[in-house]
Amino acid sequence: QELDNIFSVCDKNDELHTVDVDDRLQNNILVQNQQKKDAGDISFLCNFCGLRFLDKSNLQVHKRTHTKDKPFKCVVCGGQFNTISSLGVHKKTHTSEKPYKCDECGAGFTRRYVLGRH
Repeated sequence: QELDNIFSVCDKNDELHTVDVDDRLQNNILVQNQQKKDAGDISFLCNFCGLRFLDKSNLQVHKRTHTKDKPFKCVVCGGQFNTISSLGVHKKTHTSEKPYKCDECGAGFTRRYVLGRH
């Protein structure tokens, strides 16, 4: 079964960690987040625009839209990105890697959700 990556920020030192997550766990995380939202447990507030988030890592990523901070740099071309996942997708442009293939037409895609939209 294919795995996707999600990224989380450690509360102790703000380091970014990659975690492999299968679809069942990913769906479980979405359900848990919805339950938190339904319970009113949205405790991380953006001091720029007032949006609230379920966890600290989502708030940290969101704040970069205000600060224009792009801490993730491509070692090949120097391009800068606001999330490590965006950098990961970008890196595939240098390798032409497209691991998600359409069963009907053979078209390749860098992200599974783009294949789904196709």
